[in-house]
Amino acid sequence: MLIQNLKRFFEVKAGIERIDEQIKELKEDKKSYLETLENLERELNTDDLSDVQISHGLKMSIEVAKKEAGNE
Repeated sequence: MLIQNLKRFFEVKAGIERIDEQIKELKEDKKSYLETLENLERELNTDDLSDVQISHGLKMSIEVAKKEAGNE
């Protein structure tokens, strides 16, 4: 009985460690995603756009994506 409980304990511990690692990776992915969005937004605001017309929808899509990523 004790051996079974110890075995189960270590299985659960390993599962928790895997989940913690996945959470860490997801947070890193989110950070990278937000940085990419910020860089794109900065490029949209600083590039010489005299010959190129950027649609309002694209700018709104970036804002919506940033808000959604921030809420997760």
